[in-house]
Amino acid sequence: VVALGRPMLWGLNQGGAAGVQSVYEHLATELRIVMQLTGAHTVAELQRAKIINAKF
Repeated sequence: VVALGRPMLWGLNQGGAAGVQSVYEHLATELRIVMQLTGAHTVAELQRAKIINAKF
């Protein structure tokens, strides 16, 4: 929650409610991308090992 608070405040400062909505949509998009890259269908399926130990 702490990691989300600051970007939301920046969005609020820059664009009011629309700024907060924009930040939320951006974070949701990034989460979807991470889930797709790791092969997870739900947030519960995300595992630390899949993200940290990924080999490129």
